[in-house]
Amino acid sequence: MLRLCLMSGVIALLAACGPKIPTHNGYKTKSPWKDPKVIVLDDQNSGHVESSLNYAAYKRAKWMAVDLPEDGDLEVKLDITDITGVAPPSEGDDEDDFEDPAIDLALEILDSNWNVITKSDASDDDAGAEKKTRSLLALSPGRYYIHVYLEGRQDAAEFEVSVKFTPVPKDPTSTFPSEVAFLPNLPIVPLHDDTPVVAKVEKKPPRHGGGHKTTNTKKPPPDPEPPSGTGPVSANIINVSVSGGGTQITINRGTDAGLADGRRGAVVGIKNGGFTLKNCTARTCKAEVKATVDEVNRSGKVSVK
Repeated sequence: MLRLCLMSGVIALLAACGPKIPTHNGYKTKSPWKDPKVIVLDDQNSGHVESSLNYAAYKRAKWMAVDLPEDGDLEVKLDITDITGVAPPSEGDDEDDFEDPAIDLALEILDSNWNVITKSDASDDDAGAEKKTRSLLALSPGRYYIHVYLEGRQDAAEFEVSVKFTPVPKDPTSTFPSEVAFLPNLPIVPLHDDTPVVAKVEKKPPRHGGGHKTTNTKKPPPDPEPPSGTGPVSANIINVSVSGGGTQITINRGTDAGLADGRRGAVVGIKNGGFTLKNCTARTCKAEVKATVDEVNRSGKVSVK
């Protein structure tokens, strides 16, 4: 009986001396995202940041930002050099199936409207990986945010974030006339005028006086009808964001494809998908639709008349 009491006391003492789990939210300020660390691109369009996180020390997350000067692709790499903490056990059928998953450092990339474009956390296939890479294609110019954060209250980590921006090269060749409607058949006009001379026919006056001359002339052929404009253009939606009147979309076709501000179109396969193009560049156009972001993302395609 005495031995049982001693063992119970030892177990209680060890439990009392266990690691202290923080009860705060891990942030020193209410809005840590308002002052991100700006990653400046060098002459190679690259940049990097080294930092460390510690949930217990109110350093749960690191906010960074990168400004893209023009249309292009962005590659973000997260290299975790050191990480410690306690990972929750995964679910299993019995005790033999229990395995502790690797501690994960999460990553999010957001656009200028704070919409998450891509992520990597404990629910993704690369959870627990020491190196994570996310590539974003055909981005519009502007600011993009990178959010790195701890997922456990007892976690701490050291890491490096590297970015590489690749501008989209402008096509030096014109698409004319591949995307312009064919002209109708025009009449063949010879180099030299071969119109026959029309003889003038004079009628003899009637016997009782009076008379007039009649000249028979040939009318010229009618002018051909003017050619029609460009036909329908299909395009992919490469960026979606919430706007005051609905949803703003960016498509991967512009003036090089024959599009222009004011042309009308619609998101394929959804209601309230009609729009009028605006802010067209050589490779992209923007528009606003009344459909929701989820409806637009389910379609992903537009047709412009």
